[in-house]
Amino acid sequence: MAAGTQTTFHGYVDDRTVDRIVGNARAAILPGSEDFGLVPLEAAAAGRPTIALAAGGALETIIEGETGAFFREATAASLAQALRDFDSARYLPARLRAHAESFAPPRFVERLRAIVGGALEGRQKAFSRPLR
Repeated sequence: MAAGTQTTFHGYVDDRTVDRIVGNARAAILPGSEDFGLVPLEAAAAGRPTIALAAGGALETIIEGETGAFFREATAASLAQALRDFDSARYLPARLRAHAESFAPPRFVERLRAIVGGALEGRQKAFSRPLR
């Protein structure tokens, strides 16, 4: 199935095929909102930026102008303008991959441990002070 001359709908594809397709695209498009913003990270891991609705998890996983671009309204006109303004050449694949790596599970665990450790340390200090 095709939509115009530059768009193809693939239906279900396996992960390896997704990586190849996204890696060969100008950008991934996230026209809706998702809780975490995983699509932009998957695209970044493939070295491609994302054009996303400025909502949900995309706001946490896209650095505007560095790893992707936003459109502000959930309308065809707003997305169309973002597509016209988009320049894929300004996004460096190595920078995109490094950004995706910053969300990798080991980094997540490391940051979570630091947050929990800091909270526990603060709690220990609070309970070790003498009451007045």
